[in-house]
Amino acid sequence: MKVTTIPILYQGDLYTASQVDIQAIKALIKQSRGDTTALQAIDRMSQLHKMCEGQNSATITSLLEYDSLLTHLSRALNEGTANVEFKWQIPTIRPKTGLLASLSYNATEIVMDEQHSSSIVFERVHILHNAGVLTFRAASSLATSQNTVGESITQFTTAAGIFTTCIELADKSGLKKQADDARLFQILARGCAQLSFYAKAVAANSSVVLREKIAGGAVELLRNGAKSVYLYSLFLARVAAGLVCEEELEYGKAMSQYNEAVRCIKETTLPIDDLVKQVKDKYYTLEKDNEDIYMNPIPQIPPEIKSRICVNDIAYELSVSESPFKSIVPFALRGAMTRYQTNSGKIVGDTKTMIPQFTAQGDAVIQSINLRELENKVEGINGIPNSLKIVISKLRSVNKPEDTLKMLDQCNEKIKCVKNGIEDIEESLRVESEEDMKKKNEFGDLWRRLTSAEATKDIILKINGIKRACEDGKWLYGEGKSTILKTKTEVEMILQGEDVLIKNIPKSGGDMLKDMVGKMTELFDKWNELKVMREMAVNAVIELQGRHQKTLLEGMKIAKDKNEYVDDLIKEFAPLTQEIQNSLNAQSELIGQISGLNNEINEHTSSLLDTRGTVCQGYQSSGESYINVASKAVEKIVMMESVEEDLEELRKEVKKYVDIRTKEAAEMTERASVEKKRREEECAQMEEEERKIEIERNKNIMSRINTTTQPYHEPSQTTNYQNTNLRGQTTKQEYPSNYPTSQTTSTTNTNMEYPTQYPTSCTQNDYPTQYPSSNTTSYGNTQYPTQYPMSNSTQSNNPFNQPYGMPTNTNANYSQPYGGQGFQQYGATPGTFVNAPGYQPYAQQQPFVQAPPQQTPFGMVPPVMPYGGAAPQYGMPAQFPYSPFGGSIF
Repeated sequence: MKVTTIPILYQGDLYTASQVDIQAIKALIKQSRGDTTALQAIDRMSQLHKMCEGQNSATITSLLEYDSLLTHLSRALNEGTANVEFKWQIPTIRPKTGLLASLSYNATEIVMDEQHSSSIVFERVHILHNAGVLTFRAASSLATSQNTVGESITQFTTAAGIFTTCIELADKSGLKKQADDARLFQILARGCAQLSFYAKAVAANSSVVLREKIAGGAVELLRNGAKSVYLYSLFLARVAAGLVCEEELEYGKAMSQYNEAVRCIKETTLPIDDLVKQVKDKYYTLEKDNEDIYMNPIPQIPPEIKSRICVNDIAYELSVSESPFKSIVPFALRGAMTRYQTNSGKIVGDTKTMIPQFTAQGDAVIQSINLRELENKVEGINGIPNSLKIVISKLRSVNKPEDTLKMLDQCNEKIKCVKNGIEDIEESLRVESEEDMKKKNEFGDLWRRLTSAEATKDIILKINGIKRACEDGKWLYGEGKSTILKTKTEVEMILQGEDVLIKNIPKSGGDMLKDMVGKMTELFDKWNELKVMREMAVNAVIELQGRHQKTLLEGMKIAKDKNEYVDDLIKEFAPLTQEIQNSLNAQSELIGQISGLNNEINEHTSSLLDTRGTVCQGYQSSGESYINVASKAVEKIVMMESVEEDLEELRKEVKKYVDIRTKEAAEMTERASVEKKRREEECAQMEEEERKIEIERNKNIMSRINTTTQPYHEPSQTTNYQNTNLRGQTTKQEYPSNYPTSQTTSTTNTNMEYPTQYPTSCTQNDYPTQYPSSNTTSYGNTQYPTQYPMSNSTQSNNPFNQPYGMPTNTNANYSQPYGGQGFQQYGATPGTFVNAPGYQPYAQQQPFVQAPPQQTPFGMVPPVMPYGGAAPQYGMPAQFPYSPFGGSIF
């Protein structure tokens, strides 16, 4: 039984206007000095009146606009009458007469009763009635929907307000029928607004007690209204009261309320059959339960209904607030009215335009003086500047000077320890580098690996970084200690507190300046008070004119002497204008005092701030310098701890580097020594072979000489020849001296040419290219033929450039030590390897052959190499394991 909407309960009838020529009012307007605006308003009124001549053409907006214009016109004409006659058709219910009355079911009929009058109020009564009825109908439509039932409350109360005004005008004009109709609609509008409020409460699930009171309020409002609407509200109130009784378990009273609700609604023809059926079903259910279970007595007279009125009328206001008929003045009052308008207009106009200009001039002077800046200056003179207060606050959050000095000493000690560690690391690297250079100088090209300078690039970068950190810390130690010692006195003074600091800052003249600034503040307050009083006086002048305008016509009408009445009104402006003039005089004096005081303050401030500012700036500068040092000391001590950790890591890295390099050096020294010894043995073997060849050659020469010529031979005479071998050793040979002297050949200076048996690359020590004699050969500068594995041979074909001397470009048998098939084969040139790596017999070049992958001989275990490498001669591919510090370890 939730009632969330209200059905359309009543519509009402509209009044119909008869045709009237509103344009006839224009003549009256022109006689009353009406302007164009007034004439245009009359044209608009004519249009709006025509809309009222039909039942369905007028709207709420047009009716309210028409009433507003009528109201302004009535006021302008001093509640007079218009020179036209307004006519309206009023629907009236009358009893039927004659034979039809006895035969008809309804004994009444509606007839149109015409009424007419030239009064503007008469016209307004009918216009407001129609506007109220249309508003009531619009509200009734909104109440039929649950979504807009809340909006209908506003519309119903608005209609009630319109009907209230209509009743006042109808009673004033003696229009009884119109007044009764308006009262009926006023009651209906208020009651329906209360019913809509009830529906809204039901939709919001409000308590049944509240619903009963709201419905009871509607019954109270509609008691004198239309019977059907009243009975509907009584029905809802009885049902709500029954629900309250059910909640209170008083089922007998609930049945009495439901029974009374059904009984009263039978007297109407409203379309609420479903709701009535629900109430009946509820009654029958309770009746059965009460007979079987509750057995509560049913009172003959139902209890009274509680009520509460929750709605109020919305007062009617004109939709057009500004009158278009201001220019209309009755003829008898025009002279006095004109004089008043002229005099009051001049006073108000001057007040509105000139007074703000004077106020703006005073504000410009005040704004040029920064009172907040003056207060800050006084605070800086008699107290502590804000900037110095900030320094004091920061000093409390850092270490004291003695603690900062201890921290700097700790930082310095850490720097010393770090430097000692760096020196140890550099000494280790220096020793390793010197050992590397010695080996390099000793073995020459056999010592093949990165130099210490190249291998330690990353380590050197880390060392330099640590050194820079130590240098920064050393600089901070010196500068910071100096700063602390310089600022110690000021910092300790600041740390004692603001009171002690203030006593040590000169403050002569500060109190006087403070009084001057205080006086300036008082003058500023006076200026603000003066502006407020002046503004009030200006507003009072404007408001006074407005009050005069409202009562001017009425006052003139009842005044005996119109001019005297106007003079009295003008005199009312005198106190206000005199107050404004006094404020202008006070402004002139006040601005002069403010300007003079500002000049005095500036003179005193400039002299006092020079002294106090210097002292305060000194304390501030000392504090900021100390704060900077203290903060950096904390940062540096933390940084040095990190540097110590980095140093420890670097020490481990350098130790690892030195150990690996030492191990590599030992292995390379062993291999290089073996290789060097092998080279020396080969050189010795070659020298021996060359010596034999030289001897054999000499024998061949002598045998040729002996076969061609037989010289005179003296046994006692011999020729001595000295030969120098490849080792620089000199051997002496004796030949018979009986050979002819002219045919004797010196092996050290011969012009005989023999076929060249060696490549030209072997003659780089100024040997004659046609014969490589060994007599002038120096062992230290000798360059051997390229078929021997010398250090100056091509690196790609040199077996000593490969790990452990293993060749990569050869077809030699891998079971031999150097890749050949033997040290010497039959028919080969003495001292050469036929298939030795890099050997090219004379100018005949052999194609390059890539060696097949090597295999580890059975039963041999490869030696362990640094970082997982393996020796190539034990079956691994010919590649160099790489050292973590750059390059090959071989």
